[in-house]
Amino acid sequence: MHLLWHFLPKLKEKKMPNFKFTNIKEFGSSYIHEKDTEDIVQDIAPIGTTMLYATMKQGKSLLGLSEALSVANTNEDTWLDLKIKNGNVLYFGLDDSDKVLNERLNKYCDNLPNFYVVNSKTYREYCSTLNGMSNGNKFNTIVNDFISQHGSVSLVIADTFEKIRFNKDRTYNSEVEEVSILKQNAQYYRYNLLLIHHATKFKDGNLFESFYGSNGLGAEVDVLITLQDSGDSDYQYLYARGNAFEDKKLLIHRNDDLKYELASINEADLVEDFPDKSYLKILKYFTKQRNTIIDNSECFTYQGEYQDFIQTLDLDIDSRGLGKLLKKYEQRLNEQHIYFNTKHLRNGMHLTMIIPANMNDNVSFFEDGTFIIEKIEESLGD
Repeated sequence: MHLLWHFLPKLKEKKMPNFKFTNIKEFGSSYIHEKDTEDIVQDIAPIGTTMLYATMKQGKSLLGLSEALSVANTNEDTWLDLKIKNGNVLYFGLDDSDKVLNERLNKYCDNLPNFYVVNSKTYREYCSTLNGMSNGNKFNTIVNDFISQHGSVSLVIADTFEKIRFNKDRTYNSEVEEVSILKQNAQYYRYNLLLIHHATKFKDGNLFESFYGSNGLGAEVDVLITLQDSGDSDYQYLYARGNAFEDKKLLIHRNDDLKYELASINEADLVEDFPDKSYLKILKYFTKQRNTIIDNSECFTYQGEYQDFIQTLDLDIDSRGLGKLLKKYEQRLNEQHIYFNTKHLRNGMHLTMIIPANMNDNVSFFEDGTFIIEKIEESLGD
């Protein structure tokens, strides 16, 4: 007890600073008058972070470059019919060789003084001089140096995100921390950071969880954008999700200059010149089975639940997506002499698919899911 009283006066002498509390009226007033709060690109590029991801060769780098060109071009005020705030653009082209990067930028960006680029070699060499820093802080240091030289930046693009990552740990908490370092810098200096990333297979059919890494990435970035095929090679779908707006689905088109623009046609006018990848897998699987049917077999039959079928064929869809796909491609499957029937059972949807050994035979299903193969005799002629 004597020792406790001995230290009490010293504890009392040390005064802690008061925490400043703000009521809702004061907070709202300070926010309204805060400068530079508008989005760089309406909704999809706020002050903070956006992650754009897609599978290989989908055009994600060109989409990011298209956005950058519009932001850097003071003669443009919209991109994909979304309002933009023009300003300096800093593009980290870390995924291409200098030759490819130079050809691409010279073709599209030679008349844009507001467009600045950092190539892979320059980035690596400078980062090697910043000892004792994580990659995230090295990246921020370069961005901040640019701001000190040029006054401000509106859009910063990291192509790709993987090239600036500093943590090999892909757990939720570590990825939240990784993005947070980049996000805080973007919020402080009032720019949008676009992270171009890679996609993996759909997770339970969810477009907004199909990026490489944990859900920590999706939780920490402000906006998620992904590209998907439309079925018509001239058009793609852009899907976007953020806290401040309703989910977006835009049909976009790459013009002759390889710059993205909003499509001028309706979905109903799309011409499917290449089928869905899952449909092609189904077709390939049953074509292979047809080749294994022995002479005395009447047909090849698959029976099972939707989920089992998806796993067997490694399809990139969920059960609901399989139902839609079968309905969409029923006529095409029948033309390939592949017939199916679906039935709702207590444990889920059940699927029966049949290939007759003789492609001239017809298959008819009854309400209970059973079927009959009708033999069609070939005409011998006169």
